[in-house]
Amino acid sequence: MVVYQAMSIPHSIVVARFNEDVSWLEPLTFESGMFIYDKGEKLPEPCAFSLPNIGREAHTYLHHIVKLYRHINSDIIFCQGNPLDHCPDFVEQIQEPDVTLYGTQLDCTVGGAYDARSLVHEYCKVFQISVQPKYRFVAGAQFRVTKEQIYSHPVEFYSALLGATRVDPDAAYTLERLFPTIFGLV
Repeated sequence: MVVYQAMSIPHSIVVARFNEDVSWLEPLTFESGMFIYDKGEKLPEPCAFSLPNIGREAHTYLHHIVKLYRHINSDIIFCQGNPLDHCPDFVEQIQEPDVTLYGTQLDCTVGGAYDARSLVHEYCKVFQISVQPKYRFVAGAQFRVTKEQIYSHPVEFYSALLGATRVDPDAAYTLERLFPTIFGLV
């Protein structure tokens, strides 16, 4: 594991952890808070919030938004427990003010590559999201959003998406492709 120098990041971070090593976070300070949501074996220190192991990172991100919707006051970085798997220079990228998608950008077209497990157009119709010819996304659903981008949808919208992660086993794959569109990142 790469060792990083101590640094302060002017945002908050939401980490969706299963059993990943999160020691990469130790030298980092997030000025608006660090939220580790744990769906696996418990961390030795009580620094994480436990969640049931459902819905992958999409469930975690949406849980955070719904739970803290009225208290969001800064940009939020959303990432997996080991973001370096999908974005080896993640720590460097989160320091860049113009970078909002962390990892290789991919395109999902209905019936094309990266669409095998997603219901992108169906979700767009049900949740009233603008249907696109292609959806730009990054593997692992790692990104940064502003509070304004979050507040562009009411909490009920996020609650409905959170509900989908509880009943659709492939919701996380669909939402991975839709998050950049939902938040206006692309």
